[in-house]
Amino acid sequence: MAIPTFNVGGLLSGLDTNSIVSQLMQLERQPVFQLQRRQSDYETKNKTWDQIATKLNGVQDKLDALKTAEDWQKFTTVTSSNEDAVTVTTSGSASVGSATFTVDRLATTHQTASTGSFAAMTDLVGSGDLTITVDGTDHTITTNAATTVSDVINQIKALDVGVSASLLFTGTDEAKLVLKATESGADASFATATDIASFGSFSIVEQGVDAQLTVGSGAGALTVERPTNVIDDFIEGATLTLKATTSSSVDIAVGRDPDAAATAVKELVDSINGALSTIATATKAG
Repeated sequence: MAIPTFNVGGLLSGLDTNSIVSQLMQLERQPVFQLQRRQSDYETKNKTWDQIATKLNGVQDKLDALKTAEDWQKFTTVTSSNEDAVTVTTSGSASVGSATFTVDRLATTHQTASTGSFAAMTDLVGSGDLTITVDGTDHTITTNAATTVSDVINQIKALDVGVSASLLFTGTDEAKLVLKATESGADASFATATDIASFGSFSIVEQGVDAQLTVGSGAGALTVERPTNVIDDFIEGATLTLKATTSSSVDIAVGRDPDAAATAVKELVDSINGALSTIATATKAG
């Protein structure tokens, strides 16, 4: 036999039971609300401290960039009287000074090319030897009847002697095997010899030479040679990029840049003021 369910409403009992239950539930939830408020307060404080820490880290970064004499020496300005021939940049602590010179020769990269021609990388080259001589040492690859141009290029790469190889098309269905030093300058030059008939012989298409500058004139003139057109050891802290030879002198000047130094100081002051403003706002809010 089912037991009947009784519901004593407010009208019968004279009490507003729904209101009483609601109020009791609100009282029970008060600790939860207090925890939520505390959590919100902590999150706000943490966010504020993060903002302050970010500002202070920014100040520290600005200070670290200006704390040594070398840091101040990096504020330099450089000029070239002929940027079509020579461009210059500075890095680190550049020495204040100047240089005047002519660019007599640009550095070049040694290259040789086969006199024989091919139509594709898959062409067979035939049997024989190809010898590349670097610094007086012979490095030989041996081919057979199944060797392709692509195989030869891969074998030259595998030698790892500072020489690369490519098949360059000089006309329709006509290409030459070109060997090229991986670095510029005279010391990177090499010799090529072969008895593989399809290659013919190898002719020099570009002789590797060093770049050459002349400082001054007459018997006392200074000759400067480097294996590359990017020279970073001529003027301390400055890098020269040679782009063309010159018939007249090029003037390079490295000087201090007070405007750049003043900008750095202003950025430091602005960073400090920003940090102080953030701290003041956070303290006022607290």
